[in-house]
Order: sequence, then structure tokens, then C-alpha cells
Amino acid sequence: MAHAFKEGAGAAAASRFNAYIQNIAHALMRGGMEESHAIATALNATRRWASGDTGTGRGHVHPEVRQASRAALEEWEKLKETHH
Repeated sequence: MAHAFKEGAGAAAASRFNAYIQNIAHALMRGGMEESHAIATALNATRRWASGDTGTGRGHVHPEVRQASRAALEEWEKLKETHH
């Protein structure tokens, strides 16, 4: 079952995120994470992946993931400008 962002501040914040970041946040929420924590975690993970950091000190981030993460962050920055 898809997990929708709640009405109010969370829904307003979610409108600033593209599908890539929203999908990560939704997966975290399905695992029981609170919405605000899931959004922050998704955004931080996307930032790490864009820079090639796995967050574990091991392995590597595939080029496709790095590219998608960078694109998501660029889109997020553009959306932030229109929502302030």
C-alpha cells in the first residue's frame, strides 16, 4: 500500500520533493519511520549517493544512482525556489 504524506505541513513539504526523494521517504515510512524523519533521511541519503558515498565506508554507488541522485537534488533546489 502506498503511503501518502499527511495533510498539513508534511504534505506541503512533500510537494517540494520530486518522485525520487518521495519514493525513498515512502519506503522508509512503510518500514515504520515517522514522516519528518523519513523525509530528512531520504534527502540526506540522496545527497550522500550523489557524492558517491554509501554511508557505510564500504562499496560504491553505481553511476546510475549517482546521476539520478544528482538530478533529484537539482530538481529539489529548483522546487525550493518556487516554494519560498
